[in-house]
Amino acid sequence: MHTSRGRSNKPRCFKLSTLIRHIFIFSFVLYVAYVVRSFVILIKFTEVSQNNHSFSSYIREAKRSFMLNATELSSPSTSTTDSSLISTDTNTSYLDDKEPISSKKDTFLYIHIGPPKTGTTSLQCNLSHNKFLPQDSYHYIGQAETRCEGLAKIPKENFFADIHTPLKSAKRFTLYLLGKKNDIPFYPDGFKELLQQNHEKGIDTIISGEYLEKISRDDIPFKRLTDILLELPQKVQFVVTHRYFFDWKQSFYNWITLVYFGGLGYKQKKFMEFQGESMVSIIDNRGFTLSKIFANDTITPYNTWNNLNMKLQLLNKQYNGTIADKFSISVINFHGSDMSKDLGTTFICMLPHASYSCNKTRKLEFGKSRPTQSNKLHSDRIAAAAWEEKLFYNATAVKKKRNKVNKAINHYIIHELKVTYTDLPLECLGDDIMNILLNMSIRHGKEMLGDKFDLDDLNKRFNAAVVAKKFCSINTTALLMDESWRQFLSREDLLLSH
Repeated sequence: MHTSRGRSNKPRCFKLSTLIRHIFIFSFVLYVAYVVRSFVILIKFTEVSQNNHSFSSYIREAKRSFMLNATELSSPSTSTTDSSLISTDTNTSYLDDKEPISSKKDTFLYIHIGPPKTGTTSLQCNLSHNKFLPQDSYHYIGQAETRCEGLAKIPKENFFADIHTPLKSAKRFTLYLLGKKNDIPFYPDGFKELLQQNHEKGIDTIISGEYLEKISRDDIPFKRLTDILLELPQKVQFVVTHRYFFDWKQSFYNWITLVYFGGLGYKQKKFMEFQGESMVSIIDNRGFTLSKIFANDTITPYNTWNNLNMKLQLLNKQYNGTIADKFSISVINFHGSDMSKDLGTTFICMLPHASYSCNKTRKLEFGKSRPTQSNKLHSDRIAAAAWEEKLFYNATAVKKKRNKVNKAINHYIIHELKVTYTDLPLECLGDDIMNILLNMSIRHGKEMLGDKFDLDDLNKRFNAAVVAKKFCSINTTALLMDESWRQFLSREDLLLSH
């Protein structure tokens, strides 16, 4: 039989490996082109800088080029950033009126130190997501806040990769200053190098961390911080937030009771044998309750501001007055101003030469960050008291269902009784304590805000808080004397009642 040695008539198959190889080669070529183009722009930028020419236009050119390359090499559908927070305004005339960055003589480091419960999370939400600050030559390297209502959830690792900073977390910075164990180390040399680079570029730097308030009441972290800052060329401005003392104290009581006494801040799921001891009432004179309102409460906004003032004055004396211009303190008002609607915007609008960022930020909508859920505090006090009195039908069943018990109580009050928590039996602070709260609020406000202190606004807010019964707790003793409540809490189907 004759066998043909010619080409086979069998159809050819396109191998998958060939397709993958072609795709890889194409992607590699695009990547090389991107790198080369960026490198050329960088060289051009450097040459212009060395010639001491104004390079605002080259900043814009580099930014447009990088954005163009990013758009070409990535699909728009994969973006996770909230587009409403990114400027789409192509008018860059505002840069033409700015003083060239290279001619700035002084740069600043702004260190916002809280204290807690003065809107720090709200401020960090704004700064973390704000894309306008770089246009005004500001670099935020503080806490990357992702727990912001109404804003895109930016993963921390993506945010950190985006800002290219060795700091990454103000909390890490605080742990270093306190000399405590830090699983992810903070590198002072890297921090100083970053600040030096920002100074050379004419960029002002911003840090925010509510726990940095510890520098105002602890000599060790204060010395560690100032030793670093004295090596830097920047002038340093500490920023403290003022909040009316009565308002701050009530918010702080809610937070500290929920998180540390009640454990709801960490989603505590079970009742403790010492629960009655830990869920303190607003009138209890122990721990961090409202009755502890005198000068030894060092974490207040006023004491944070006043103690830091004194420490800086002593430091200046040690240097014979030669560093008087190095450090300063400014105060922002938690209760807003006529220029803005949230604390972050107030902070940005008080920065010098930040009119573009201020105007753009005013147009953004920011949700309330981590709102305090006071109803949880009230419902958990009821649940804890019921646990202490052994009212639950099946203690074993509810012991690890604490959150469900709270939800059942909340449902019972709102949907069955059809009342609010303030309609229940309450125990409130006495007139003597309330007068002290008011007088201390006035004194603190006058000293911290000076001519900007608004006594009428303080009185208005104080009276509103009294009417809203903000200084009251559930009187669990009186409540549990009500037979209907005892019957409800001892129901076998309690966990199914919401």
